[in-house]
Amino acid sequence: MRPTHPLRTLATLLALGALPVACAPRSLGGGPLGEAAVLDDATDVGTPTDVVTPTDAPSIDTPSATDVPSEIDAPQVDVPSTPDLGVDVPSTPDLGVDAGPSCRTDRDCALGLVCDRSRSLCVECLSAVDCGDAGRMCVSSRCVTRIPCVSSRMCSGQVCDPARGYCVDCLTATDCAPGQTCAPDATCQARLCTPGAAECVGATRARTCDARGLAWTELPCASGTTCSGGICRARVCTPTEASCANPSTRQVCNADGLAYTPMTCPAGTTCSGGVCTTRVCTPGATDCSGVTALRICNAEGTGYTAAACGARTTCRAGACTPWICSPGELSCASASARQACNADGLGYTATACPAGQTCASGTCRVATVCTPGMASCASATMLNVCSADGTSSTTTTCLNAPNATGRCTGSGCGIACNTGFADCNGSTSDGCETPTGTTTNCGGCGVRCASGQTCSGGACVTGGCAGEACGFFMGCCAGYTCSDGLVGTCVSNVCPTAGQSCALPGRCCAGLTCQGRVCVASSCDVAGNPRETGGTCCSGLSYRPSPTTSLCCKEASVSCTDSNECCGRMLCTSGRCACVAAGSACSASADCCSRSCSMGTCL
Repeated sequence: MRPTHPLRTLATLLALGALPVACAPRSLGGGPLGEAAVLDDATDVGTPTDVVTPTDAPSIDTPSATDVPSEIDAPQVDVPSTPDLGVDVPSTPDLGVDAGPSCRTDRDCALGLVCDRSRSLCVECLSAVDCGDAGRMCVSSRCVTRIPCVSSRMCSGQVCDPARGYCVDCLTATDCAPGQTCAPDATCQARLCTPGAAECVGATRARTCDARGLAWTELPCASGTTCSGGICRARVCTPTEASCANPSTRQVCNADGLAYTPMTCPAGTTCSGGVCTTRVCTPGATDCSGVTALRICNAEGTGYTAAACGARTTCRAGACTPWICSPGELSCASASARQACNADGLGYTATACPAGQTCASGTCRVATVCTPGMASCASATMLNVCSADGTSSTTTTCLNAPNATGRCTGSGCGIACNTGFADCNGSTSDGCETPTGTTTNCGGCGVRCASGQTCSGGACVTGGCAGEACGFFMGCCAGYTCSDGLVGTCVSNVCPTAGQSCALPGRCCAGLTCQGRVCVASSCDVAGNPRETGGTCCSGLSYRPSPTTSLCCKEASVSCTDSNECCGRMLCTSGRCACVAAGSACSASADCCSRSCSMGTCL
């Protein structure tokens, strides 16, 4: 705090008798009139008659009486004895004590007065601008003459503003009373607000207190925002709009659009579209809408969402279930009952077949012994074909062909080429027409031997002359023949005679055939069958009966090279004739060796 100057003390005492009151009338001379001081008519209140600039440290005399300037008549102010300071005090303006009218704007005040909105009172001035004259200033809401100064000691109750060169109320807020601040015009003014404070002016405008606390800066809130706590905040919802916070809570947007007010839905209801609605189903529950669609209860429980079932599925018990059969499809539930697939594809309805009938392919019919139209082998050379109604079968013998034997292939009759021949043209009508012991078809159709080679045992060979080993598929060179079909030596090209060893058909001399690797009289064909009716089978063979003819064949356990050599249904297995296995097709028990034939199957 600055030290109190004697002159400032005097001015303070004078002011005690004349506190400023808003809206006091101006004097004719332009200065205010007051009850605390009577001005001489000749004195111009607006301009002091005598302003003496004291030195920074004037000497102070203590006179015997109070020295009061003659221009000021203040009989109503009790001023104690004050020493003569040696400084002329300018005429003190009349500050007035009459209370002015209340106001809200300058229009509410008399001519020449302005409204102090902080106190709602009409006053003479709020700043120097209201005083008009450049030589006057506003002090405590009154226009007074500026006092030149170079030091605050020259200012009574004020401070010196070196920049302006005259006395002012304040330079900083510390020069003002509590609750006041220093305005830009260097006057102490009551704060309107706390510096930096913010508040709302309604819901659409916000204002902020300036750094001095003397004024508000007011701005409108942007579109889509609402003022709250002095800040324009973005709305989170449309005022009064209702929505759902969750399935059990309804919420309504507040009037400012900044938050919601929640409301719990009553029991048995759920929130949907901002309205508490009675539930019609349990959220997430499913049931069927017919047999082709599923419906699912929505999250609010207020309705269903439909969903079509996929292909080959049917809705049952709230789930799309895959078909186990095609609707209307017929099949056999057992040998004596047929069944039809239900319309939903999820089960069957069975119906018993009439007496004497059995079910086949979903139809009741007379009992069958085989599958209609199915072909199978009754033996190696016999074909068995089931009748159209499955009640019987027809057996036929596969016919032989030139250089070939008839053979059952399972689905029909074919031929099996004799050793040394091949069916190169693919036609069974001429049998196996091509010898495979030539250099142009050596061992197979179109297999040609190179120049200088011969075809021996179905293979193109080079070498093998007199005395060299031969046999099996090791041949001899041109002009030589193997002495034995198994193991021998190449000898001069002569054919074996009856009883001599042979390796392949055609190796025996004319009128002989190679049977069991021995040249024998040509009374049998290459299959061992007698060439003449009533003849006997060749060595090692016996008759094989059939529905149409009797053939020569080998009994069980006799060595063989082909199943055609074996009797009945025996097959050539690992070089031996052996009976067929249980379960093989048959037409008579003879086809099953020691087993019996029942319903076309060897037991």
